[in-house]
Amino acid sequence: DWQVVVTHFPPTWNKEFWVEMSGRYGIDLIVSGHMHLQEMHYEEPSNFLYPTGWLVSGGGGGITSEGIPDKEGHDDQYGFFELTLTKEV
Repeated sequence: DWQVVVTHFPPTWNKEFWVEMSGRYGIDLIVSGHMHLQEMHYEEPSNFLYPTGWLVSGGGGGITSEGIPDKEGHDDQYGFFELTLTKEV
């Protein structure tokens, strides 16, 4: 079974807590919001929670964003995503 956590704040808020919880409970994925942008972290060296993957999808919350959105959508502002989880590789 997978351990998936959905929370408002990204794990960069209180990193020590999430490092401990990920290690203790084997969290596979953290899905969060708060920041008005989209981020995905898994296998890159900067992922402080590896092997736990984590996403930030800050698509809601009004018209504010962390930066200036590109009219063509070539940016990470207002991240909406569709997520499918499967055990198939």
